[in-house]
Amino acid sequence: MLRVKVLHVNVSTCKYEVKEYGNVLGPLDLGIELHLNYYKSYGYEVFNPNNVVVLGKGPFVGGGLFGAHRLVFVFRSPVTKGLYASTLGGAAYAFMGVGVDALVIEGKSEHPLIIFLRSSNDGEISVRFEVVDKIHDIYHNYDGFKGVRALVRYILSNYWNFIKDAKARIAAVGPASFNSVFGAIYSPVIDYVTRKILVEDWAARGGPGSVLAQAHNVAAIVFGGDNYKLIPKILRRFDSVSGIVTAILGESYVKKVIETTSKYSYDLDVRSGGTFGSNYKIYKEKVPYFNWRTLELSSNLRRKIYDIIINYLWKPFNEKVISSGIWHTCGEPCIVKCKKVDERGRKIDYEPYNGLGPQLGIFNFDDVSDVVDLADTYGYDAIELGNILAFLFEALSKNLLRPDELGLDGKPHYDPETYNPKYSSRNALVAIKIIENMTLGKSDTLKVIAREGLRTALKKLSKSLEERTKKVGLKFEDIAVYVPYGDYGYITPNYYISPGVLAPLAVLGRYWTLYSLAFMDPEEYAAAALDRALKEYLLDNAGLCRFYRRWVEKHLQDLYKIVYGVEVDLMKHAKEYYKKVIKYQAKSNALPRFWESTKVIKLLESMACEYGSKEWCEKFKKSPKDAALEWWSRFVRYLSSNLGVKFT
Repeated sequence: MLRVKVLHVNVSTCKYEVKEYGNVLGPLDLGIELHLNYYKSYGYEVFNPNNVVVLGKGPFVGGGLFGAHRLVFVFRSPVTKGLYASTLGGAAYAFMGVGVDALVIEGKSEHPLIIFLRSSNDGEISVRFEVVDKIHDIYHNYDGFKGVRALVRYILSNYWNFIKDAKARIAAVGPASFNSVFGAIYSPVIDYVTRKILVEDWAARGGPGSVLAQAHNVAAIVFGGDNYKLIPKILRRFDSVSGIVTAILGESYVKKVIETTSKYSYDLDVRSGGTFGSNYKIYKEKVPYFNWRTLELSSNLRRKIYDIIINYLWKPFNEKVISSGIWHTCGEPCIVKCKKVDERGRKIDYEPYNGLGPQLGIFNFDDVSDVVDLADTYGYDAIELGNILAFLFEALSKNLLRPDELGLDGKPHYDPETYNPKYSSRNALVAIKIIENMTLGKSDTLKVIAREGLRTALKKLSKSLEERTKKVGLKFEDIAVYVPYGDYGYITPNYYISPGVLAPLAVLGRYWTLYSLAFMDPEEYAAAALDRALKEYLLDNAGLCRFYRRWVEKHLQDLYKIVYGVEVDLMKHAKEYYKKVIKYQAKSNALPRFWESTKVIKLLESMACEYGSKEWCEKFKKSPKDAALEWWSRFVRYLSSNLGVKFT
């Protein structure tokens, strides 16, 4: 096991100290131990300063190993109410120069604060605090920019010498983090010669930005330096790493990387690249649109909508982005240029674009880009926001909500049966207006959704508009797609029509699950989903990019042994820490609950029938809720038995 050096920064007192911890393998282990056993953040309100933000690098940083520089954030989520982790691509390449393995932010500043961290090669760590009194004026407009991008421009303008000298990276939050529970952390890759932003990246799921802003009043962290004393010299040289990995693989390291990451770079089979270019060709008609209604539609209608996706969304992406060759890495030395960006450095990924595009009946590439751009400007988790807007669009179309209740003057066109691509611009304008109104607090309904989360808002709406729900014959919960946790927590799913994104697991909303398009008996599915969750845990704990999983999962144990002399059963280790996560979720009232939404149950029924599970298809058709409860209960029983813990 490893010992790690951790910088604790208290923003209440503006004091800091370095501590050492042992018996961990990476930042996830550390974050879990600190939250569960030291700060005991489960015993406080989610925005209490004891909800520390732990951010750290994996043990394989240094520049020699491709994909080893994700920065990992561990925190108690204001969305799920349980322990959560979110990662930021490439940022640990700058963080490793600070000379520590991790940073812990505790306390709460009286004013919005920027924290500056750097270390020199003599080992001295410098921490500086700068107050940003007029942060909301900056968010409104700075140098022609709004939101989190304006804050970053402010930092670049006022602290450029620090950033350039320290080769620093910025992690910042936008107004969404101060006004909602699903704020993201924004971190651009900067050209240190021209100040140009090359590509933007995010740590978004679970609301890490909201915890930084509302629990600690931290608006940004700027970190860099050139203290590499903690890093084994072998990891600083590509030739050394290449030799080691080539020996482990029995074939060329570079060749293996290129072969196993073509989906994210450029895939000759689909003639496109990145998650956006590849997923629409891989999943074809089976991507979510119109608030997860895909499988309810006829095969002819699905083909029609898929043709719209290809012609109005996918082809323009290829023409404007892929053909331009403006591809970047996430800010670390890497041969896989997975970031497909526009001329402004704004990346185009499948999930934000699908959530704020086809899910809302918006299929024109430029229209979707406008919606995503606004969501990013304000600093929202785009996946969460997409699911929320899809719910709101359906609520409007089913007359559960009136346009004026959301500050609108009309409805979107949200009927897939009569949809025409010309409606895309209308729907985009509605989405943009809702995002603006949510951010500016111009609607009571939107304020509740933003500040308390979707699940609480659904229950309040069903209660306050009870007569309307009786008239329509639906509760608000019945048209939203989400997974409940405890009494108040929830998470909305990633955009894959898979039982795994809805399954009762300790952590969802990321890839700690099986998300293939298949339906199995619950015990078989639970076994596969848990196996996937543990492997994803190990990738995150090592700070490794999951795009490399096809080779690195098989040999991660070898890397620990060769670089650090650590021999450990990694799957056993991950299992023990997953059990600690479950223990934390139990203490924080954030264990999985049975699905509350009839839409989710209907979606599972559609999957069972679509993916060829005749037995479960018949069970769902006979009694949807009973079938769903049986599948859920057996899934949970398997996990409880396998892990040896009480799971609900």
